[in-house]
Amino acid sequence: MAIQIVIRPASEEHEVAFLAGDLRQFTAARVRIGRDPGCECALSAPDLPEEAAVLTFRPLDGAWMARPASGVEVLLNQAPLPETGAELHSGDELRCGDWKFRFHKDSRPVGYARSADALSLLAKVLIALILIVEIGMVAWLPRVVDSARMWEKQAARQRVAQTLDLLRDRNTQAKPHSPSEVAARKFFGDRLNALARYLRYYSDTLSRDQVRAVSEDLKTYADVLRLLNDGTPFRETTPLDADAAVKAVLAK
Repeated sequence: MAIQIVIRPASEEHEVAFLAGDLRQFTAARVRIGRDPGCECALSAPDLPEEAAVLTFRPLDGAWMARPASGVEVLLNQAPLPETGAELHSGDELRCGDWKFRFHKDSRPVGYARSADALSLLAKVLIALILIVEIGMVAWLPRVVDSARMWEKQAARQRVAQTLDLLRDRNTQAKPHSPSEVAARKFFGDRLNALARYLRYYSDTLSRDQVRAVSEDLKTYADVLRLLNDGTPFRETTPLDADAAVKAVLAK
C-alpha cells in the first residue's frame, strides 16, 4: 500500500529537469497534497493551494485514486483531472500550479525461492568447475603433447634399431648362389654395419626427420635384400654372337 511521490518544479528549463526531485514516501491510506502543514504531503509554496488534491487507497482492488480539491485545477498527465477522480498508475504525473508530483507504487522486493537459490548456487559451482577444468587442461595438455612426442620419437628409434638388426641377421645368414650375389651382399652388409655404428653413437641426437630418413633408407635396403633372397636382382646378359656381326659387315 506504500507509495512514493517525487516533487519537482514545473519549469521546462534543462537545469531543473536534471535535478534530483524531492522523494517522499507514504504508508497511509489517504494522502493530501497542499500548502497546509496538516497535509500528509505538505509543500511550502505560495502558489500552491492549501489543499490541491487527495490520494486515497481503494482496498478492494488495491488501486489508488486521485481527486482534485474543490475549485482547484489539477492536471493528470497533461489532461484535466476530473472532479470525480481518476485511478493512478505508477509513473503518472499530477500538476498543480508550478509543481509536478510523480506518483509511484512502492512495490516490496520479492525474495527468491529456495529452489532458485539452489539453482543459482549450482550454476556458480558448475561455472567454477568448468573454469578449473579449463585451466587444468591449459596447463596439462602441452605436457601431454610433449610427452607423446617424446615417446613417439623413442618408438621410432626403437623400430629403426629392430629393423636394422633384422636386416643384418638375414643378410649374414643368407647363402649366396653367385659371385655377383656375394659382392652385393657384402656391399649392403658393409652399409648396414656402418649405419649400425652411426646409430650406436648418434641415435639420441637424431631429430624426428632424421629418424624418418633412416627408416626410408632401411626400406630400400629391405627391398634389395628381398630381391637377393628371391634370386632375381641380376638380369642374365645375352651372349655376344661375334660371328654374326662379322658376317653382317662382310655382306655389306
